[in-house]
Amino acid sequence: MELLSYDRLVLATGSIPVLPPIRGLPQDRVFTFISLKDVYQILDLARVSRRSVVIGGGLLGIECAKGLRDIGLEVSLVHILDVLMEQWLDWEARELLRKKIESFGIRVLLHKKTEEIRDEQRRKVLSFSDGEEIEADFVVVATGVRPNVSLAQNSGLKVNRGIFVDDYLETSAPDVYAVGECIEHRGKTYGLFAPIVEQVKLCAKNLLHGKVEKYEGSLSYALLKVAGVNLLSAGDIREGEEDRVFLYKDGINYRKGVVREGRLAGFILYGNLSGSQDLLEILRSQRGISYEAFLIRGLIREERKELREEDKVCNCNAVSYGEILKAIKEGAQSLEDVQKKTKASTSCGSCAVLIESILKEYVKVKPKRVNKIEEYKKRQHPYKEHHGRPLSGLAEDSLIDTVPISKRITELFLGKKQFADLPRKFNLALIGSKRDSINCRYNDPCFSLARKENLYGLNVYAGGKIGSGGPQPALDLDVFIRLHQAMELSKAVFEIYSDLGNREDRNKNRLFFLVKELGVEGFRAELERRLLSNLWRKGEDLVEEWGERGHNNAEKRALRCEPHSASGYFYR
Repeated sequence: MELLSYDRLVLATGSIPVLPPIRGLPQDRVFTFISLKDVYQILDLARVSRRSVVIGGGLLGIECAKGLRDIGLEVSLVHILDVLMEQWLDWEARELLRKKIESFGIRVLLHKKTEEIRDEQRRKVLSFSDGEEIEADFVVVATGVRPNVSLAQNSGLKVNRGIFVDDYLETSAPDVYAVGECIEHRGKTYGLFAPIVEQVKLCAKNLLHGKVEKYEGSLSYALLKVAGVNLLSAGDIREGEEDRVFLYKDGINYRKGVVREGRLAGFILYGNLSGSQDLLEILRSQRGISYEAFLIRGLIREERKELREEDKVCNCNAVSYGEILKAIKEGAQSLEDVQKKTKASTSCGSCAVLIESILKEYVKVKPKRVNKIEEYKKRQHPYKEHHGRPLSGLAEDSLIDTVPISKRITELFLGKKQFADLPRKFNLALIGSKRDSINCRYNDPCFSLARKENLYGLNVYAGGKIGSGGPQPALDLDVFIRLHQAMELSKAVFEIYSDLGNREDRNKNRLFFLVKELGVEGFRAELERRLLSNLWRKGEDLVEEWGERGHNNAEKRALRCEPHSASGYFYR
């Protein structure tokens, strides 16, 4: 055991998942949802699965269910109570949320107590207390967390629900501090991102300069980060007999404020989040508020206060108004552009509405020239006709069977409107044999047989094409992946091409031109950013005979009727 000395020590041991008393836990293919490792394990299994169950109707459970649904899985969301997000929403807001979640194709099962999870022939069977059973390929349990205090307990520190800290975030031991989900401050624990950022900043000051600033606690609020749902709840939304309730609803928007002794105690915004930053500040400062002021903040006419360049727009990432303006001057025209340049709104997301209002004020976007083909695509249903079908087969010299992953990539692509509306025709090829019978390198992405560290896998190329300008082989991305990673990497390529591809010039909107524009290093960096992981460098190419693009060669192949390894072609 190595011993290290310290002047000051900070504990940031986080939290551990709370598992409900379900018979059969823990077991294989039943995951928690708290760490990055959990996410990767879920994604690995999701690639080869069809049905999933998420247990837990809180923030994490809903976000997990929507994420699994977005990648094409059947999803059932199971919750023990009869409402979702019971700590943050009233009955009306919960019903709006439930209907919205169901509109995504997620089956919501409320008032369901899971008694047992059984493993039967590589499938999970969930038994509920009411006698009903459902099946799934895997299960995610997202039923809450509790502070991880084991290290503190073993070290003799004062512990209750969490590691006890004072107003300077110092524990019961001198010069030992603690921050994050592991702490208990004034009887309260914190499990959301924004309060933890506040604690880290304050603790850093006290570490460097002595006990110079007190922690007064943080405002608790929940922002649901699910595409298609705008929902923010803050403070105490449970009204008492003496409280005044301000309410607005129109079928799409729902705004509720609870005022206690003339001050805002809590609020719910569903649909229209305008004014949220202002309301959060009023809640923090405990200033008085009237009914008219509550409504005007965002719904009727939002008067954004004059900002100075040093004013913070994003508290989580310490991004100022001046930095937002600088990003706009450098070409940012959308929320996504600002996020990429400054990281603003990439954490809790509560400042997104304010950033969008700044963009509306300063960005005057000229309408892009859209070619006739793009206009035609918008008028047509994306999957009505004109889709190529995947081709599959096995060559005698095939070392890996690419048929299953080819089918999974096809399932990922089909049915997703985002991927149907790519800037131009898109061809994808996979080969798992030593002979290239499909001209792999003349496709947009090309995955070809390779080996690295005695592991078989695929080398990745991108940007191949034929047609105008003559044939161009795909560029070597210097990337090696295992077979099971091909679907996730394909998805990232689809997203990059959809988001960044040229839609103005029909002669320059193939993937080839985007790869040339970003450069190989830039394109690979964008892949790693979207995959949240570093990619292996290229392995040893095992393809011994590459196909050549050309009419004569294709004619010879057709006459020989050669078998070929699995490949998928997608056109748009």
